[in-house]
Amino acid sequence: MAEKTKLILSEPELLIAQDTQWILTKSAIIQKLYIFFNARMPFIKKIMDKQIVFLSPEINSSVPKIFKGENYLQFPYVIMDYPAVFQKENIFALRTMFWWGNFFSVTLHLSGVYKKKYGSKILKQLQTTPQQFYVCMNENEWQHHFEADNYLAANEISNINIGEIIKKPFIKVALKYNLQQWNNMHQLIDEAYEKIFCLLEN
Repeated sequence: MAEKTKLILSEPELLIAQDTQWILTKSAIIQKLYIFFNARMPFIKKIMDKQIVFLSPEINSSVPKIFKGENYLQFPYVIMDYPAVFQKENIFALRTMFWWGNFFSVTLHLSGVYKKKYGSKILKQLQTTPQQFYVCMNENEWQHHFEADNYLAANEISNINIGEIIKKPFIKVALKYNLQQWNNMHQLIDEAYEKIFCLLEN
């Protein structure tokens, strides 16, 4: 009897289970996201070439990676890491993320030697010109949502927060964009890359 109960679908569930168009639409959106992310790569490389003096050789030579998943906090996602260096103790990653039903984001994730090299100058800049940046306050560096226990708006950071960030083995700064801005996203995301690379330069 219990097994039968588990198989029973509600009316909305039954409608979705029979709706082939929904899954085809989802697939089409994911394909467009791959095209969108691939189209960003030349722009990122152009910025990197201009700022090569500020970037380590392994960052400049890193290979783009795009991947998808079905369950970050129950929702699908597509991620591009570029440029990105993932080592045991050292991370430099520019991560562009689409999270279904939630947002686009661009995040700079630094740890180890990269945090040591860039962290202080980033925090100094964010104190003077926070713009729309968010700074990760979580102890878990692999969370991507923008709830209060994960990210804090840069213009709300206090001296106490700065001390907490400095003590962490990593630093993450991010920009977030509403999905309703989809049709302008190429411009917004490219502007996000420029803003983030400027944090490394100054």
